[in-house]
Amino acid sequence: MAITKDAVRDSIKQIDQDQWLIAGLFILTRTKAPRPGFLWESADGRHYYSVCAARDPLPTAVALPLNVFEKVHDAGDASAVWDLGEAFLKVNMVHDRKDATDEPTTLRWLAEQKNLSFDFPKVLYYMQHEERIYLIVTRVPGKTLDVVWPSYNDDEKHRCVARVTDIIEELARWRSDSIVGIDGAQFAEPWLDMQLKHRAVHNYSPEAMQEVCEKLGMDCSTFVFCHCDLGPYNIIIDGSPEKVGIIDWEMAGYAPLAWIRTKFGVSWALEFDWRPDEDPTQPSTRRRQKEWRILMAQHLGEMGFPEVMDTWELRLKESQEQSK
Repeated sequence: MAITKDAVRDSIKQIDQDQWLIAGLFILTRTKAPRPGFLWESADGRHYYSVCAARDPLPTAVALPLNVFEKVHDAGDASAVWDLGEAFLKVNMVHDRKDATDEPTTLRWLAEQKNLSFDFPKVLYYMQHEERIYLIVTRVPGKTLDVVWPSYNDDEKHRCVARVTDIIEELARWRSDSIVGIDGAQFAEPWLDMQLKHRAVHNYSPEAMQEVCEKLGMDCSTFVFCHCDLGPYNIIIDGSPEKVGIIDWEMAGYAPLAWIRTKFGVSWALEFDWRPDEDPTQPSTRRRQKEWRILMAQHLGEMGFPEVMDTWELRLKESQEQSK
């Protein structure tokens, strides 16, 4: 089969108004009647979507029209996400995460657990080819936190923070004696040690990760399961602040308890994005961007979660000096 070598952001091409070629590997088809094994149906129940393998000769396909399947995330040759209606297609490069637990493994494990209090995506289709992962997941109902947060009053903000903290505690019931993913594979969390960003190849082995955690002063006698990427774009609110869904589980795994609060305290990846109408030099802009993660760090502190923020900040400065 002649596999396409397009950039990740160009993974979808259109065959006709009801068929799309994905990276030359499989074909997404929309029909008006359900086919055996269809993956999902449209919100209005008028269309059904299914996937089959692409075969040589590949059908003629053109660039995806702008009004079809909105691209909601685009990191070029690293990752991209398309909105397929009631599902999402996620394409990611593996890079140095080839030995790490992948997202579909974590999502399937979550689906096996009973009585979870929050919603999360379900795996509809998954394949890995060479250095790329292709994953179709269900849509979690609601809006991302960044959309609803500006309309919240202080009480609603507190209720949302408290609810996400409840979910963090719910996940932390699962324990491990090593820093790994849910299946025992590597746990790829570069924020644990910013020095990892300056290495040609990350070392995410449990031994290397534990050594980093111990140097930061975290208790490594046991490790708790955590999402590790609970920024405002991975939290879905469906109506009230208490009705929460969690998406994007690529970074989930077992980490020291102290890492949960520490990451909220130090990671700008968990902030609101800068807006074009804002002056980035104004203190008010930074306060708005940091509000979510700072409120989470404060509440986790009130709930007794430990942290090593000062030590992490010191390691960051040392890492920056070494990279000059």
